[in-house]
Amino acid sequence: MLLRRVSLDKKRLQVSISGKVFNVWGSEDEGYVLKGGPNLLEHVRGIRLSDLPEHLAVEIGPRLSEKFGLQRRLNFSASRKAFKVSYLVTASRETLIDVEEYASEIARKAEEHGFSCQTSKTEEEIHIEASYREGGGEEIGYIVKLFEDALASADRSIEQKEENMRQKLEYWIGKVGRLDGRFLSKLNGLEGVAKWIIHPLTSKEIAYILFGIKPESFNLGAKLSYALLQRFEVWDGETIDRLKALGIIAYMEDNSRLFCTFTGWRVKKLLEQMIFLEPKSFTSSTAGGYDPISLLHYIGRNFPSLAISKSRRFRGNKSGAFRYAEKMLKQLTFTHIAALAGIYWRLHIPKQVLEETLSQLISLGFISHNRKIKPFAKWIISLINGYIRKTKLAPNQKQAQTTLFNWNCLQETFIKQISKKQ
Repeated sequence: MLLRRVSLDKKRLQVSISGKVFNVWGSEDEGYVLKGGPNLLEHVRGIRLSDLPEHLAVEIGPRLSEKFGLQRRLNFSASRKAFKVSYLVTASRETLIDVEEYASEIARKAEEHGFSCQTSKTEEEIHIEASYREGGGEEIGYIVKLFEDALASADRSIEQKEENMRQKLEYWIGKVGRLDGRFLSKLNGLEGVAKWIIHPLTSKEIAYILFGIKPESFNLGAKLSYALLQRFEVWDGETIDRLKALGIIAYMEDNSRLFCTFTGWRVKKLLEQMIFLEPKSFTSSTAGGYDPISLLHYIGRNFPSLAISKSRRFRGNKSGAFRYAEKMLKQLTFTHIAALAGIYWRLHIPKQVLEETLSQLISLGFISHNRKIKPFAKWIISLINGYIRKTKLAPNQKQAQTTLFNWNCLQETFIKQISKKQ
């Protein structure tokens, strides 16, 4: 190949490359820059770095299409002293590959092809700066092809990872999509508070518990978990409201963000073990009554009339009784109800559950600071018993106490037993 001759006319601010003239920008003090796109690259491809005029830099911006849903910008800068590459990647939620992993792979491949690389990042972008390490006798086109080969190699590697992650995503969507609480509650031995909470769960709610509460279950990672939750459309408001009502998640005191409660953590751990088990036959005909949301609504509907008939505070104050019931329903979760039932019937309650529920039970007037039961709590218990009779969840009150509101299946010992069955 014949070498192309390059000459710089500083006065006219022009560069001649084998007779074709280009305009440049700059000055004697700051240097001169020739900028262009793919067409310019064709004109300078056969030029050696050592043949470029002093004080001239050639900047080339090839057009790049999106890859893996990522916006990409590439720029080459060639001068007599150096050849530099600037590669900018903008993060995207469309891809399953983490943008940092993609940038790291590009940098690794570029270094294998003779470049030294530095990577920096902002909240949304990652910037790779690469410099060619060899002498100045190489043609610009040769160095460009080296980086393009490195980029293509990185793309192939990441493309395979992306496909593997897509397959993994589809596996978990299929796995969780076939599950619901009724299916999982067929597991022999599941009873008490655990059964109340798990039985009504939908596959969407199970997906949120497993992959919306950090750390994500099964090491799925943030990217895959986000994509899975998008497919299940968990951010519809109803899912969050139901999980709050169950006592699995709650808002911080300043309402700034949601957090997972102790009960939520134990349910998450239990689901992680149950998801791989084959359910055993379940003969009870009362499973449909295990609906904490219905229980809460039953209490809310019937509490005002009970309060009006039994309380001096609300006797003759029907509107006040209904306002209190409305306030109570906004603050109470099933976990509060289960804790209150445990306190009343003197059942074992995990210390962490008491710590999370006591202040609310006290503020609503159900118990005193020393856990003495108040009249409002006795009315709630009578409504719980009424719901149990209505739904035929237990043949008698004693069995209701021992089997419906115990925390045995949310204890670590039970969860470990489940894991051994896998």
